[in-house]
Amino acid sequence: MLVHFALFALLPTSAVADDDSLQAVAPDASTYFQIERDYRKCVSPLCGGYWVSALNVLGLRCADGNEGIKCYVAEIDWTATGLDDRQISELEAVIDDGDEVILKGALDAEEFKGFGVLGVLDARTAWTSVQDHSTVIDHFRVEDLGFVCVAAPCFNMRAHLVNTIKRADFSDLDLSGVAATPDELALADEARRDGTLLIPGALNPGIDDIALHPQPVTLTAESFYLPVAAH
Repeated sequence: MLVHFALFALLPTSAVADDDSLQAVAPDASTYFQIERDYRKCVSPLCGGYWVSALNVLGLRCADGNEGIKCYVAEIDWTATGLDDRQISELEAVIDDGDEVILKGALDAEEFKGFGVLGVLDARTAWTSVQDHSTVIDHFRVEDLGFVCVAAPCFNMRAHLVNTIKRADFSDLDLSGVAATPDELALADEARRDGTLLIPGALNPGIDDIALHPQPVTLTAESFYLPVAAH
C-alpha cells in the first residue's frame, strides 16, 4: 500500500527565490527528476536504490522529513510509463552507467516490511540525454508554438523552466554544441514539435532579462533529452 506524504515539497532555487511570483510546485506527477544509482553498501532496500533530485530547484523534503538536494528512493515504479521490460532494463543500465536520465513523475512513500517507510518514485515519462552536460545548468521543456513568421526574429518557440512557473518565448534554438547524429537531431526536431524536447542550456538574454521590444532570443543547448516512447 502506497502512502502519500506532503513531506515531498520542492524548495525554490536560490537564483529565483526572491521572485514572489515563483512558488514551490506541488509534488505531483508533473515534477521532473534527475536520477542516480545509490552505490552505498548496506542492506537493501535501505541502500541500493536511487538518488533523485528535482531539476531547477534547490532541494526536496524527503520521506524521512529531512531536506536535501537529493532524496533516496528505494525503488522506481515504472508501471505508469507503459514501457516494456526490455526498455526498463535499458534505462536502468543507463542509470547504472552514470549517464543522464530524467523521469517525470511523483514521489510517494511505501511501507517496506521490517524497514519502515521509504521513498518510491512513481515514474510517468522518461528521457535520455544524447551527451553528458553540466548538472547545474537550467533545464527547459521546449514547445513549438506552431506558426511561421515572415520576418525575423520569429518567436515561435517557448521555453518552460521545468518545475517552475517561468517561461519565455524565444526565436533561435542552437544545437551546434551538441555531438548528435543526424537521426538524433531529427528526433529532437520531432520532440520539439510535440512539446517533449528537454534542453539543458541557457537563454540569451536570460529568462528574467528578455525585453519587450523585438530582439533575437537564443536557447543554447549543452545537450538535449529525447523521450522514451512505449512500444
